Amino acid sequence: TDGIETGTAVVANGVAYIGSAPGVAEGFLMAFDAKTGDQLWRSDEPIFTPAVQDGIGYAGSGGGEVTALDLSTGEVLWQEMVGGVARPATVAGDVVYMNSDSDEAIYAFDTKTGDQLWKFPVNGYLGDAPALKDGVLYAATGGGTIYALGGENAIPAAVPATPSPESAANAIPASPMADSPAAIEAELLWSAPGGDGGLSQTGYVTIAPDGNLWVADNGNHRFQIASPDGAFIEAWGEKGTGDGQFQLISATGDGY
Repeated sequence: TDGIETGTAVVANGVAYIGSAPGVAEGFLMAFDAKTGDQLWRSDEPIFTPAVQDGIGYAGSGGGEVTALDLSTGEVLWQEMVGGVARPATVAGDVVYMNSDSDEAIYAFDTKTGDQLWKFPVNGYLGDAPALKDGVLYAATGGGTIYALGGENAIPAAVPATPSPESAANAIPASPMADSPAAIEAELLWSAPGGDGGLSQTGYVTIAPDGNLWVADNGNHRFQIASPDGAFIEAWGEKGTGDGQFQLISATGDGY
């Protein structure tokens, strides 16, 4: 890897894809045979490990490029730009979802053409990929807010949810491309600030088998757990190296 920090590997159809770590300006994406370790191809595009669907990889980058690649060859199929770092992607159906750091926004792109479908502004930087389940897209911001987005056309198979009075009062309309004939909008289903003193330097959002959200509360070295409708359930963990303790801030001051 020429001394460049790598991100987490993704394995699909017997091939391991390894790209640059988020935040790395230089970069690459390499494909290896998962059984033998033989390198199949390398792209020197400064992109992160991709989300994979139907032989196509969708990847963000430190420079803001959103890239679709043919994973059999590494050929770039399309490339678009967002502001600042384009975080790792989430893909479902015909849509690829991407958190943008400096733009403080969540984007949706058409998987085939790269056309921007919609853009939804949020209240802080976005550190990692959004999570998706049952047509609801979840993301957490550096401003300490968890967002749930839906919309029958914006997110496949969206499941309607009842927003709280607070989220309805603070709803921000999405901003679709005005010149796109298929312009659509995402809807704010709810937003929530977390609990037990709030969230700090939030990281990954993931969805447990029971449907609850786990949010990496990096600044507090713990995880916050919320229900699918955003209600705070509990905070788990504390700073340290013992059982039930975590070190979620790196030596550089960034969250993991």
